[in-house]
Amino acid sequence: MQRLLVSGLIASCLLASPLAEARRRQPLNMPPGWVWPPSPAMIEEGRGCLRRLERLGLRWQRSEAVPWVATPIQVPDLSFAGLRLLPRGKGPHVLDCQLAEALAAVAAPELRELGVTALRVGALHRRSRIRGTRILSRHAIGLALDVWAIIDAEGEEHPVTRYASDPLLRSIAARLRATGAFRRPLTPGNDRRHHRDHIHLEARTAAERARRAAPGT
Repeated sequence: MQRLLVSGLIASCLLASPLAEARRRQPLNMPPGWVWPPSPAMIEEGRGCLRRLERLGLRWQRSEAVPWVATPIQVPDLSFAGLRLLPRGKGPHVLDCQLAEALAAVAAPELRELGVTALRVGALHRRSRIRGTRILSRHAIGLALDVWAIIDAEGEEHPVTRYASDPLLRSIAARLRATGAFRRPLTPGNDRRHHRDHIHLEARTAAERARRAAPGT
């Protein structure tokens, strides 16, 4: 009887946990092949991502478990290979390893060429849904961020509200899309209704990038 009671208590705790509740109630919006909770393949993919961050020289630390974020980390100095993020709020600033890698390995060198040194962004992770639906946004899984302004090498700030008249802002969206490391950015140019004042960026996973780069795809 005691064993049954203990088993029942454990099951109740699991069912009541935030992760179990998140899985039960929320429609997910995961990259291809991803599930929640993370599969063994996803866990190994996350380990590989962390090893690549080490090779990039990125200073990172593990985060506590966060619902829907497969490999949650924090980057204490918010510097990604020289590209600084200036987020709203005090943090903690959690993101998935795959977004950190896309920023450090791809976005940073591309934006340096354009003379961009920093991005003023919203919260790196927030539990939000796609507007008008119950489906989780990519912000909720740690793969997306919103850029509200960019800062160039002279320290000048370029708010995204000037997108139509600022060629530097338009160049950023085009360059990042061309890399294949990010899904099509949502900007005031292609979605003025919901993105009139910011650029929405979603990182592709390393596996997605590899499939896109494979011959015949």
